[in-house]
Amino acid sequence: MEEQNQNTPVPWLQRKEIGFLKAFVGTVKQVLFHPQDFFSRLDTGKDNFAPVYFCWIVYMLVACFNLLFFSLLLRAVFVNKLLPQLAPKLFSWANLLQIPAAVVFLYIVSAFMHLFVLLFRGKGGFKGTLNICAYASAAYLWAVIPFFGVLISGIWGTVVGFIGYKKIHKMGTVRTVFAFFVAPWILLFVCAQVAPMVIPNSLKHSLKQKMDAMGDDMVAQSTVRIISQTAEAYKSAKGKYPKDELELRGTKQVYPKQVTNGSAFAGYVYSLNLSDTGYEIVAKPSNCGISGTKIFTARTGGVISEEECKVNK
Repeated sequence: MEEQNQNTPVPWLQRKEIGFLKAFVGTVKQVLFHPQDFFSRLDTGKDNFAPVYFCWIVYMLVACFNLLFFSLLLRAVFVNKLLPQLAPKLFSWANLLQIPAAVVFLYIVSAFMHLFVLLFRGKGGFKGTLNICAYASAAYLWAVIPFFGVLISGIWGTVVGFIGYKKIHKMGTVRTVFAFFVAPWILLFVCAQVAPMVIPNSLKHSLKQKMDAMGDDMVAQSTVRIISQTAEAYKSAKGKYPKDELELRGTKQVYPKQVTNGSAFAGYVYSLNLSDTGYEIVAKPSNCGISGTKIFTARTGGVISEEECKVNK
């Protein structure tokens, strides 16, 4: 009976026979709760696509869950403030980018970790390391637990990966400790110390400017939208648009108090043209290309448009 169990393929490699959902759930359960048995039975050369596909599905599930859960949480916490417009958008893009990036990240991590497998003479080859990293990603599913999930998944994934090294690469405990823990962390520490000295200051400054400009763009876009929503809410309640900023601020909608006609806020200069028949809100970068890259305009009816600003030469 034990011999038959050892020769039975892991569920994910039988997904065409037993069904996708059953194969996925069965593989997750085996990886998380019976990793020694799982990696003992895993044939790393049978299906090159399977481990990558498995890892991609795990990241997609976690990204979609986080997108839903934390977007709702952010909107509940930051109600009637600028962040409900801005934070969910930032979080949404960050999570959606995880899905295509998962495959690239998997190969980068596998290649990096395999350097130390070679150094300590592991026997499973690069496919073995790729399979270990891919299936160990099942521990990332713990990340759906709010707040503590990431910590749990990190610890669980480390244990699963350690066992996978021993089984797939036929390494003893000491060699596994050095190949899986000690050597990678030493190299990462050295790189972290050297990188700031190697990267030119001009490049770091340029990257910082671009990141700051992108952040200012998002704040400006959200601010213009909130002001537009404020004016539209006033129209719904009063039957006309606010004719000045005093009436505009008398509604329940809240936008930054620093934003007034002709004022500068977060790298942008704002123009508020208000009348009881309509409005036009314009936000332009105070320094195009540095404090922002786009011009945002909101017009009567909640119509919002954007265009690239032009750098003065």
